[in-house]
Amino acid sequence: MTAEGSSALVKRSLARKALLVIGLVVMMFLMLWARAFYGSMETYKRGEAFLRQGNHIRAITYFDRSLHWYTPLNPYVRKSAERLWEIGNKAEETGDTKLALIAYRSIRSGFYAASHFITPYKDWIERAEAKIEDLASTDREQKGVPKDVLDLADRIREDQRADSPDVFWTVILEIGLLGWIGTIIAFILVPLKREGASGFFRVSTLKWFSVAGVFFAMWIIGMMRA
Repeated sequence: MTAEGSSALVKRSLARKALLVIGLVVMMFLMLWARAFYGSMETYKRGEAFLRQGNHIRAITYFDRSLHWYTPLNPYVRKSAERLWEIGNKAEETGDTKLALIAYRSIRSGFYAASHFITPYKDWIERAEAKIEDLASTDREQKGVPKDVLDLADRIREDQRADSPDVFWTVILEIGLLGWIGTIIAFILVPLKREGASGFFRVSTLKWFSVAGVFFAMWIIGMMRA
């Protein structure tokens, strides 16, 4: 085989390998999106069921969980925010300030929890924060409690309600994500040894995918448990 033929063969091999890896990455992201979409849809439906029963607290709980399953182009996230907003508005109309605050705070905390490189639905966060401030101010005036005392109490209650991420599983998540990305990049850039029989190449490829699979599993489990 000539040098030109050998070079063309190597290029075709690298191109096939790159396409394979890209296909696997796309498939994995589609799986993640589908899992998040399903989780959001199911929790939204359960929230709707509790809302029809008039159990507003349970409904808020499940709509809030639906927000935490945020993924781009997921209609159930916006639907959950709309339901929480409706619950808050109706609670305001009946004078139930406590329930209204819970609903609006769920909107705010849900979208903040979904923040990563960007914060989704900033308009919803701003609307919820305006409602929270207005209701909190009204509540202070009605009770006649000093503002600084109530501010501190509000912060403590919000901290207690917040779903603080588990540090251990957060570390596992980060290690899994970075390790998975690193192994995929290394698989593309680092040529596998072809010493001896072709079987060595197959075993080496299996090792690469096994390591990538372990890191990917760590990432998924970390996201579920953090």
